[in-house]
Amino acid sequence: MFRVSNFVVGLANTLVMLVGVSAIGYSIYMFVHQDVTDCESAIRAPLLTTGIVLFLVSLIGVIGSCFKENLAMVSYLIILFAGIAALMVFSVFLFFVTNKGAGHVVSGRGYREYRTVDFSTWLNSFVGGKRWVGIRSCLAEASVCDDLSDGRVSQIADAFYHKNLSPIQSGCCKPPSDCNFTFKNATFLDTAGQKQNGVKKKKKNQ
Repeated sequence: MFRVSNFVVGLANTLVMLVGVSAIGYSIYMFVHQDVTDCESAIRAPLLTTGIVLFLVSLIGVIGSCFKENLAMVSYLIILFAGIAALMVFSVFLFFVTNKGAGHVVSGRGYREYRTVDFSTWLNSFVGGKRWVGIRSCLAEASVCDDLSDGRVSQIADAFYHKNLSPIQSGCCKPPSDCNFTFKNATFLDTAGQKQNGVKKKKKNQ
């Protein structure tokens, strides 16, 4: 039974080690080649760090399980426990920083609407400024907004408004409903709707 458990631990860590090596190799490839996209350039450093950590931890696990090194096995278990605890803390942190931006229910809409002013201070500062340029570029590269213009739904206002949009699509691919733009299709909304709803620009007093 002990040998079987050691074999399972060794095999699992070998697979994780291969994943780590693949992550390291791909991140090095992105560092060497300068023609990478904005999304790839944003993840190459975190990917390299993750790959190195996975490789080292899994290497310790392989040494401890296959060569019966008690010190290596104890170190592996401590690192594994610390990693699980860190993931739990990180999950709780993400819950608190994203909970305020859960979105608003809008009457007559099949989706929620999201605004950065509702975000926590930390999240608002994280996605704002220079980072937003990279995030916007990644959204364009990933064609996140392309699904809005899929066939008949994109041409009919009522069908589009009852579509189940993802938080990213609702928050980044269209203006808020309060803008009162006139719907033309999923990717084009006319500002004439503001005038029809009595929204007028006031001239500044000189």
